[in-house]
Parts: sequence; C-alpha cells; structure tokens
Amino acid sequence: MNKEKEEEEEEEEKERKEGGEWRKKEVEKEENKEEREEREGGGREERRGGEEERRRKMKEKKNKKKANKKKKKKEGRGRRRRREKEGE
Repeated sequence: MNKEKEEEEEEEEKERKEGGEWRKKEVEKEENKEEREEREGGGREERRGGEEERRRKMKEKKNKKKANKKKKKKEGRGRRRRREKEGE
C-alpha cells in the first residue's frame, strides 16, 4: 500500500517537472481535493447520500403535516354537524 502511494507520488513529481507550471497547479488542486475528502470522511457519494436522506426526511415531515391537516379538517366537520343538530 505504501509502495503504491510512494510510486504515485514519484510519478506525480515527474509529471510536474515535465508538465510545467500549469500541470503543477492542476496536480496540487487534485491532491488538496483528495486530502480534504479524506479528512471529511468520504467523497461526493457520501455527501450525496446525506442530501437524499435530508430530502427524504423533509418529504416525510411534509406528508405528516398534510395528514394532520386532513385529520383536523375531518374532526371539524363532525363538530360542525353536532353543533347544527344541537341548535335545531
């Protein structure tokens, strides 16, 4: 594992020397990105999973709210009818 990493680093250094300044910046950006992902404990896939989870929770919350609203409306109908009957 370490050998592979060392080999990759050596290759990247060679590429930097050959590729010039532009290539050097690109490689550094890529390295920074990889380091950030390792620190955060995952890549885009995990963040995307978190987004899906958040959306799912919001949708459940919305549906629950909608169901409660319907329930209250239904209860209100019964109350109104009872009041009308009592009034007659």
